[in-house]
Amino acid sequence: MRVADTGGAREFDEVRRGYDRAEVDAYFSLPAGLRPDGPGFAVARRGYDRDQVDRAVAAARGPAPADAPVSVGAGAGGRLGRGFDLVRHGYERAQVDAHLALPAGGRPVCPRFRIVGRGYDPGQVEGALAAAYPSRTGAPAVPVFATAWRGYDPVPVDAHLASAPHHRPAPGAFPLVRGGYRRAQVDAYLAATGPQPPASGGR
Repeated sequence: MRVADTGGAREFDEVRRGYDRAEVDAYFSLPAGLRPDGPGFAVARRGYDRDQVDRAVAAARGPAPADAPVSVGAGAGGRLGRGFDLVRHGYERAQVDAHLALPAGGRPVCPRFRIVGRGYDPGQVEGALAAAYPSRTGAPAVPVFATAWRGYDPVPVDAHLASAPHHRPAPGAFPLVRGGYRRAQVDAYLAATGPQPPASGGR
């Protein structure tokens, strides 16, 4: 499989239990100086040969340019790339990194990020984007959920998500339909981005 890169074309073999191809493609589509450290690609049922990709990532690393975007919320322990925690059912890392690598004036206001098995904490990403677009009344990003044989009806879920996180009513029991949104992803997203309950004081 040929992957575009600023230094020429790259070829990775497709194998079982390889790195997710979309994440690798998105990573190498970025200018070399804007690629995140430790990309941590997800492993897919069929994807790019991991050893080949790891060697290509190591060979392509270089010092970041002086005008590279600053990491968002970088902290210690358990955080990669731009400082977001990695969680189950989070935003696809390569898509978020590619969005934040764009010049501020060239970023879409409502990016679409795919929900994957393990990715950036949606609540942290939404918080960073909300700070960048304070005039927006709706959610700054649009989650793209996987579908399941039986999942949540997309219509009420989309309607629920159309309002800003702090304005959303408490979610009800969304009806189940064939080919609906994967329930675990929707539940995890709502828990990560919804209003957090106040800490209970001890008595």
